[in-house]
Amino acid sequence: MDEKKDVESNNCEGLDMQILDGADGDLQQVRDEVSDQHEVAADTQLDVEERLEAYEDIVDSQVGDTSMVRARNIERRVGLRQVFLKFEGGNPTGTQKDRIAFAQAMDAMRRGYDAITVATCGNYGVAMAFAAHLAGLRCIVFLPELYHTKRLREISELGV
Repeated sequence: MDEKKDVESNNCEGLDMQILDGADGDLQQVRDEVSDQHEVAADTQLDVEERLEAYEDIVDSQVGDTSMVRARNIERRVGLRQVFLKFEGGNPTGTQKDRIAFAQAMDAMRRGYDAITVATCGNYGVAMAFAAHLAGLRCIVFLPELYHTKRLREISELGV
């Protein structure tokens, strides 16, 4: 995260925590890395098994397998032992939402659907739009009318 936007301060039993909004990923780099698999996965003229195999290659190479680190300073501060943090920012859209979005896109492919519809406030919409894009599915994203997020630009760029 390059920007610290919408920083809120929460107090959890004396522990001052900062929650950052504005996850990021490098969608173009991921697109470039998986362009061959995307071409196969998105080709609706091919057999679904062949498309699924290509899509699974995308998922296996891009989603999950994110780092987990021990948070010793937090352990000391709150008096707990062995606190670990999982960094989901290493996923394509920079959030944990990629895990479920890619699984749902794969399920839609298996069932023969050609579109997915979601309601979201941002991160899930980008994750679902990107997963659907790579799978060759249409994705319709509904956002609350008065809600504003920088993720809207990414959702729009994915052709939603």
